[in-house]
Formats: sequence, structure tokens, C-alpha cells
Amino acid sequence: MLACGITSAGVGIALLLRSGFGITPVDAVVAGISSRTGVSVGTALIAVCAILVVASWRLGQTPGIGTLISFVCIGVCVDAALHLVDAFGAGITLAPWQARACLWLVGACLLALAASCLYASGLGASPYDLFVQSAGRFGLSIPVARLLMDAVMLLIAWLIGGAWGVGTVGLLVILPFLIRALLPRAERFATHGRMEAVSSRPVARPADR
Repeated sequence: MLACGITSAGVGIALLLRSGFGITPVDAVVAGISSRTGVSVGTALIAVCAILVVASWRLGQTPGIGTLISFVCIGVCVDAALHLVDAFGAGITLAPWQARACLWLVGACLLALAASCLYASGLGASPYDLFVQSAGRFGLSIPVARLLMDAVMLLIAWLIGGAWGVGTVGLLVILPFLIRALLPRAERFATHGRMEAVSSRPVARPADR
């Protein structure tokens, strides 16, 4: 589930970026940092996520092993996916808006699948989710904390010239619904896998105990 989430996130972010319609607020900040500094999007993502993890840790939210693995691997995956998209779809940014809208929708679905798989893996929340959860220390509910964080990230993205757009607002609206639809399926798949792993173990007979 963790590997599926990492792959889906990497490809989804790459497709959203190349669609030109906008990405999530935190990813828009990452894209802005990338364009300002000249580092790759994946490298910028790893740096931003590392800062979020350290800040969350200082605020009392301990990251899981999946948190640490995911943001490093997602950064690598984003760069690889961008390279493939640019290599095999060089004219994608010049395609009609209808085609780019379809690309954006596929990216949004992959991003929702990634969030569902990462959560269902039970190995730790994403760095952004971890930071949002740490806001509970200040008496904020998770929805309010996420709304405030998204607003701050969107403001930063606007200031530094990040890849925000009408699609950014669209993602804020549709992602919760997509995740709500995909998460139960991801959790059932993860639970089924764990049950199979347990059932495949040899059962100790009374004489062996």
C-alpha cells in the first residue's frame, strides 16, 4: 500500500503540473521554490516535507516510518514521472484545454488514490497531514487547521510564483470526496492482505506448544 501510494502521488503530481491547471497549495509552493532556485521539483518537495516533519516533531507529532520513506521516495518519483511525461509527451502543455483537463482529472484521481493508500498502509501520515494534525496543540480542529494551512500555502505560492490556478481550487473541493470514496476500498484491501499474511503462517499444533 505504501509503494502504491508513493507511485500514485509521484505520477499524479507530475500530471497535475504538466496540465497547467494548478496543483494543491503545498505542491504549488514546492513548484514555486523549484522555479525560483533551479532545483528539481522532487528535490524541492523533499526539502519542504523535511521542514514540515521536523516542525511537526517539535510540536509533539511523531512521524511514522512510512512518513519518512514516503516523502523521499515521492520526491524521486515526481522527478522520474516528469522526465517521462516530458520525454513522451513533449507537446502536452500545448494540447487543447480539453485534453489537459482530462490529464488534470487523472492526476487528481491518482492524488486521491495516493492519500488513501498512504493512510491505509498504517505506517504514518504524510508530512503535510502530520503538520496539520500538530495544529491540534493550539486547539484547532483538523478541518479548520487544514483550511488555514491551505490558505497560507496558497498565499506563499502566489507570492513566489508557484503553479497555482483554477485547478488548485478544484482540488480543494473534489479531493475530499475522492478520498472518501477510495479510502474504504484501500482499507479493505490492506486488511485483507494482513489477514492473508496471518492465515499463511503455520498453525502450531497442541503437541508443538
